[in-house]
Amino acid sequence: MNLHPQNLLATLLESSVSTHCSILGRIVHAYIIRTHQTPFPSFLSNHLVKMYSKLDLINSAQHVLSLTHLPTVVTWTSLISGCIHNRRFMAAITHFTNMRRYSVHPNDFTYPCVFKASASLQMPITGKQLHSLALKDVRCGYKEDVSVANGLIDFYGKCGDIVSSEMVFSRIGMRRNVVSWCSMLAAFVQNHEEERACMVFLQAMREVEPTDFMISSVLSACAELGGLELGRSIHALALLTQ
Repeated sequence: MNLHPQNLLATLLESSVSTHCSILGRIVHAYIIRTHQTPFPSFLSNHLVKMYSKLDLINSAQHVLSLTHLPTVVTWTSLISGCIHNRRFMAAITHFTNMRRYSVHPNDFTYPCVFKASASLQMPITGKQLHSLALKDVRCGYKEDVSVANGLIDFYGKCGDIVSSEMVFSRIGMRRNVVSWCSMLAAFVQNHEEERACMVFLQAMREVEPTDFMISSVLSACAELGGLELGRSIHALALLTQ
């Protein structure tokens, strides 16, 4: 199978991430510099930013972004996602703020990243401001993606606001996916709402196939409640689904 040269370069950059080989990534970058005029095509810039940020070479990622002509939301989100991947949560929020200053609007991949950063930093006010921004985007024609809602459920749960987690969970209704159920279950467990965690697990079984995470979470809730029989039933279910 013949690959377009740019696709081949992108594949090599992805390989440098999967193998944690920054030398390969820098060699590919040097080749791009030698064979392409600046600014690079956005396709390659996005992959370079993603490669450097995932390998925790944030300064190099920022340098590529600074040389990119009109960075898109994909470029910025690659940088923000890389910061999250390497637990640079404050840097992720800073880059999100800079992205907004350049009038680049977040998408359904950007929001979950910054919700996670806010939750990890225990910054509920920042997270709520981001939620308001997401709602504003909805009013302007942005259709809220389930991944955005899942990020909010997780954010509010980690910040101890279980009521807001439930409100978001209820709002997405039939669009819930397995991540939605996992996020809601985790929110209940994290906030010591073990009985409600068990209830949401039983509800989830009507709509999705339980994951290992869901089963381990609800078993933890059963242990806290002393619910031996329910725990045994869930254990039996786990054996059946393997």
